[in-house]
Amino acid sequence: MTVTYVKQIMHEMKIGILLASPTLRSRLRRKRINDFFTQYDQLSLTPQDKGYLELAKKVLSSENRESKKQSRSRLSK
Repeated sequence: MTVTYVKQIMHEMKIGILLASPTLRSRLRRKRINDFFTQYDQLSLTPQDKGYLELAKKVLSSENRESKKQSRSRLSK
């Protein structure tokens, strides 16, 4: 095996190990969602579609998730 091949295998293993992390997968999903929101913001949408986009942002925003986590922790106490 060449050194380059071994480095490539190790790099792929690191990616696989990182993707096994639930926290990292969650962050990657959020980043992809935010990227899609940015793309849709640049389109000329109808007022109704803009409303749906804003609703989706509110539902999927990290702030909304944080408030849900806080309310769940209060309920569990």
